[in-house]
Order: sequence, then structure tokens, then C-alpha cells
Amino acid sequence: MLAAFDLMTVVLGLYLSRETTKVYERSIVVNHEWAERASTYSKLGELAQAVNAPGNDVFDSHDVSGERAKLYRALGTFEASLRLANEDLRRNLDATEAAPILDQLTTVNTAMQTMVDESSRIFHYFESGEAELAGKRMATMDRKYAELTSALAQLRDAVALIQKGNLEKQAAVAAELKRFEILIATLILMMVVGATFYERKIARQFDQSAHENERRLIEAVQVARAVAQMSEERLRAAIDSLDDGSVLYDADERLILCNRRYLEIYPLTASMMVPGARFEDVLRESARRGQPAIASDSLEEWVAERLAIFRKAQGSCERRLEDGRWLQVTDRRTPEGGTAGIRVDITALKLAQERAEAANKAKSQFLVNMSHEIRTPMNGVLDVSEILLEKTHDEPQRGYVATIHRSGTALLGIINDILDFSKIEAGRLELDRVDFDLHKMADDAMRLFEEMALRKGLQLACRIDGAVPLRAIGDPLRLRQILTNLIGNAIKFTERGEVAVEIMLAPQNTSRPSGEPRDDSDSFVMLTRVRDTGIGMDPTTIGRLFAAFGQAEVSTNRKNGGTGLGLAISKQLAEKMGGTIGVESATEEGSTFWFTARLAAADATVLAAAPAPPKRSKIWAPYTPNTRPLDARVLLVEDNVVNRRLATLMLEQFGCTVTVAVDGSEAIRLERSETFDLILMDCQMPNVDGYAATGAIRDREARANSKHNQSVAGNGPEEACIALRTPIVALTANAMQGDRERRLAAGMDDYLSKPFGKAQLYALVERWVVNERTASSGFNLPAST
Repeated sequence: MLAAFDLMTVVLGLYLSRETTKVYERSIVVNHEWAERASTYSKLGELAQAVNAPGNDVFDSHDVSGERAKLYRALGTFEASLRLANEDLRRNLDATEAAPILDQLTTVNTAMQTMVDESSRIFHYFESGEAELAGKRMATMDRKYAELTSALAQLRDAVALIQKGNLEKQAAVAAELKRFEILIATLILMMVVGATFYERKIARQFDQSAHENERRLIEAVQVARAVAQMSEERLRAAIDSLDDGSVLYDADERLILCNRRYLEIYPLTASMMVPGARFEDVLRESARRGQPAIASDSLEEWVAERLAIFRKAQGSCERRLEDGRWLQVTDRRTPEGGTAGIRVDITALKLAQERAEAANKAKSQFLVNMSHEIRTPMNGVLDVSEILLEKTHDEPQRGYVATIHRSGTALLGIINDILDFSKIEAGRLELDRVDFDLHKMADDAMRLFEEMALRKGLQLACRIDGAVPLRAIGDPLRLRQILTNLIGNAIKFTERGEVAVEIMLAPQNTSRPSGEPRDDSDSFVMLTRVRDTGIGMDPTTIGRLFAAFGQAEVSTNRKNGGTGLGLAISKQLAEKMGGTIGVESATEEGSTFWFTARLAAADATVLAAAPAPPKRSKIWAPYTPNTRPLDARVLLVEDNVVNRRLATLMLEQFGCTVTVAVDGSEAIRLERSETFDLILMDCQMPNVDGYAATGAIRDREARANSKHNQSVAGNGPEEACIALRTPIVALTANAMQGDRERRLAAGMDDYLSKPFGKAQLYALVERWVVNERTASSGFNLPAST
């Protein structure tokens, strides 16, 4: 009977050993297969970067054929790798297990095709000589590349999830093996106890047989231990074959196992990573060896923080090591209460992201340079044509000059629309929040169209409701952009009658701009209507007006021109300001365009419940600058010869005394030796630019004011507070986000965008010289608008 029990125990041990061996052999195969797949999917990211590169590099190389060839070579390699990955999944996995990965591969392939289509459009635009359109498509291509990168990341996450599941299964098998080992040991112990009892009972009779049984029992224990050790070694070999670092801690935060890659990632603490090591001890040793560098008085706080993160074990995060490497750290709880972790080296991915950000920065600088290089010569074209229109009396010649002026103005509008649309599409257009004169903003917008309305015999009217606050907080530049677009369209499509603008308060039911706190106590919704007596529109035309490149019918396009972007941009701007835009129209009955925008009142008491003051109205007359000569001393700082001559001629026509400087250093010298009512400062100049020159002038004024205040300190606070400050207005051809902040930081008071006309220049000089002129001792700083 005892022999039968012994035989049963040995057979059970051998059977369990054979089954365990099968399980671990399968685990090694599965882990190896998934490691190979993870490596293949990681290489897809590198191949995707190679496919994306030609679409960016063509802006530097301008070699369309070469870059296109690179694109299709890289695409072929990518598609071949993707095809092999699909075949592997369909051949080696069942449909249920392969389905999520196949779906991710399909998403990656779709994102790649979309990005390749954008690259092809960029090559097409370059071959057609349309670099501006290529620049615009580049932003779209970068966004598609980001979508592709996201799809690849999701693919890797899916593989990591499967690997984690395999790891947990293997850990469970290891735990189960230990239980089977205990069971076998228990059986063996029972055998030993039984043998001892049996030996005592019949020791004399069966002494030789007892010794033999004991020997067999010891051999069985040794076999079982050998089997367990072999299984553990196989499990470790399978985990060591993974390309990512893997670690497993038990519920007491003691190490069970980690693979070779994990030790390579953390070499400073590799010697401590033995089974049974406490996670807290590993942390402290890591800090002691300088990974990371922790001050002694902050050590306990750092250890407590890392322990809290480890014990939470929820989700993934990115972590930068002291040597510059980046890791994706993922920790998850096991069913037994332990922690399973994966460490993925994403340094290469981070470098690729930095290169992409650098490419986006280069693209933004390209738009800045393009804006400046186009606007500077456009200033000469428009100003010369405007002066010729005043001085030329020959009708055929006036017609030619008028054509030049109209064409230049149309080209400038197209440039502005394209730049704004590119910023909106890339999500980089941001709104300012400044205190400004709302009524003056409307006045400035109307003045721009007085001459155009006069030439067509139209009456231009504006009515501002008395309840509208005088000052508001918002973005006056973008508000005026919407208003001028609507007024310009109304005049363009109206041959007789009038164009009327009405501004009033709207009900408080408009959404707020994103990112603003919800506090309606100091905000209001401005409703603006632009009504004309023009040709009107049918419902079909209205339906496509606010889409990008949406215009009226083809025959109307040929007559009136335009990019079809103005209303689309206006719609985006209105929505960013918490408002909306719309139109009411009928054929041959005129149109009424309207938009709303949420603003904050500079003085909240304006919005208090009280009877509204009477409505104010104004009808504009033709603008005649020569009726009011400007007696002003102006320092004009401009390096471009054509622009310098034109600005000087216009200023002298206004009655100004003009002193000219060709760069910032000459401007500093002249300002130090002479007194001026106004300085017009170009921003981009050789030697010393406008920003540096402005800073030097403001420093000299500050020193002079300080010295003056010290000398008159005993004469009273009123005299000591006088600020000697000459207004400085920037003349800039840049129209990009951030330029305004840079000008204000340099000490400039206002700016005038190139190209500008006589009416704009006159209004600016009048505002800063006539309206802001104080005592001869200096100027007080005006409020920023």
C-alpha cells in the first residue's frame, strides 16, 4: 500500500512537471512572437517619420521631384512592413485575438494615406508656383502626421496591454506552480511520516525495505524541486526576451522578478534588484547614487511622493531621467494585490517630437518673413498710386492708376485673408483682451470706406445706441476686421443708395469665449448690423457664404473678385469672441449682415439697470484731410527708400515738418539733439532696429525725467509728475500673433500696418499730435487701445 502511494505521488509530480513544461514552452513562444510584433510596430513609427520628412524638406530644398521620390520610396517600405504585420496577425492568431490589432493597423494605414495626400498637394502647389498654398497645406499635413503618430501610439499601447496580460498570466502560472510544489512537498511529507510510522511498526522485519523507500522519497523531492527551478528559469528567459523593461512586485512591495531590459534602464540600482528587495529601499539607494539628484532635506518628501504614486498604480506617465532619457512608465495592480510595471524607452519619440516642433517654428517664421517682404513693397505701390490719383488729371491715365490701386488693394486683402485663415486652421490665432474705445473703433472702421463710398455715390451711415458702453475690454483689431469686411462687401455689391451700420446691445444669451470665467456682471453682448441696398442674394447663395472659399455665383465673382475667405474668417472670429454671425437677404432687396460678440465693460456700472440714454447717430461726410493742416514735427525712421519718400511726401502735404533717419542709430542721435511731436519708427532695419532704438530713447527719457523730478522735487507733486515722453508709433509690415506684445514691451505707443494710405496716416498723426498734445514740457502716457 505504501509503495502504491509513493508511486502515485511520483506519477503526479511527473505529470504536473510535464504539463507545466508545456505551459512555459508556450509562454516563451508567445512572448517571443509579441516581442517581434512590438519591434515591428515600433519600426512603423520610424518609417512614418521618413514618409513625413519630404513634405517638410521641400520647403528648404525646393527639389519637388527628389522629395517626391523620397516620399514614395519611404511609403513603399512602410506599406511593405504594414502588409507583413497584417499577414502575421491573420496567419498566427485567431480572428478574435487579432481583431483589435488589425483595427489599429487599419487606422494607421488610413492616417498614412491622408498624410501622403497632403504631401502630394504640397508638391503640386510647389510645381505650380503656389508657395503660399503649399505653406497653408503644410499645417494640415503636420496635423495629419500628428494623427498618424497618435494612431501608432495607440497601436503600441494595445500591444503593451496584451504583453501585460501575458505577463500577469505567467505570474499567475508561477504562483500556481509554487502551490503545486507545496502540494507535492506535503504529499512527500505524508509519505515520510507514513514510512516512519511503518518502520517503527515493523522495523525489524522490513528494515531494508524502509531505507529503500526513504531513498525513493528523497529522489522524488529532488525531482520536484528541479522541475520547479527549471520552470522558473524558463519563465525568466521568456520575460528577458522582451524589448521593454518589466518588473513585478508582490503585495508587500517586495520584488518577485524583473527582466534584463529593466536592469539596463536603471543601471545604478541593478545590483539591488534581487527577489525580496523592498521597493522603498530601491528608491532610497537610487537617490543616494544621484538618480535623481535630491537634496538631503528633500529626500523623505521625494520618497513619500514616489511611494504614493507606486501604490496608486493607475495609468501611465512620461518621466525624464537624469541622463536625458525619457521613459513611459506604466504600473498596474495584479489580482493578488501586487504591482506589475512596464518601462518603455521613448527617447527617440521625444526627439522626433522636438524636431516636429522646430519645423512648426520654422514655418511660423516663414509666414512672418513672407508677410514683411510682401507688405513692404505693397506700401510703395499703394501710396504711389494714391498720390498719382490726386495729381493726375488725364482720364485715361487716371484709369490706369486706379486699376493699379484697386489691384494692389485686392492683393493686400488676399494676403491678409490667407495669413489669417492659415492661423485659424492651425489653431494658433489668439484674441487680445485690452481696454479700448468701442465708439472710436467703429469710427475708424467707417473712415476707411468714406472715399470708396464717395466714388460710388453711396451714403455711409453709422448709428450707435446710447446703451452701448463707451469703453470695453476685448480685441479691437479683430472686431474692426469683422466690421470692415462686412462694410467692404456691402459697398462692393451696392451701386446706389446707402450702407448703414447699427451697433446696439443684444440679449445675454450668447456663449462665452473659451477659457473665460463665467461672470456676467461686467459683460455684455454687442450686436452689429450692416445693411445695404445692393443686389441681395437668393437662399442657395446664402447657404454657402460662410464656408471657406464660398462666394456668390461665378459671374458675380468675375465682377467683384475676392478669395471667398473673408466671411469664413469673420465667422471664426465671431465664434472665438463668444458670438455668431448671420445674414438676412432677398434678391434685389439688399442684405443685412449681422454679428454678435461678447465683451467686458471697462466700467461695470455702465451696465447697471437704468433708463437707456437717447440713441446717437452719425452720417459720415467725405474725408478731406487738407482742411485741417497738422503743425507737427515728425521724425520718420525708415530704411526703405521708396517708403521713406512716400511717407515724407504725405506728411509734408499734411503740413508736418519731417526729419528723416535711415536706421535706428541715426534716430537715436536725432532724438537726442532735437525735439519732436511724434516719431514714426520702422521695426525691421539694419544695424539698429526699431525695437532697440525705441528702448534707447525710452531709457534716455527715463533718465531725463528722473533728473528733472529731483531738481523740482520741492516745487510740488504736480510739477514733479510731468512725464517727458515722445509718442513712438511702429511702422510694421508684420501681421503675426505676438508682434503687438513685442512692440508694447519695447516702449512703442501704437502701430500702423504697411501698406497704409493717406487717410490712415493722417488719422494716426492727428490722434497722437493734435488730440494728445499737452504742454510744451511733454506728453502724458495715453491709455493703451
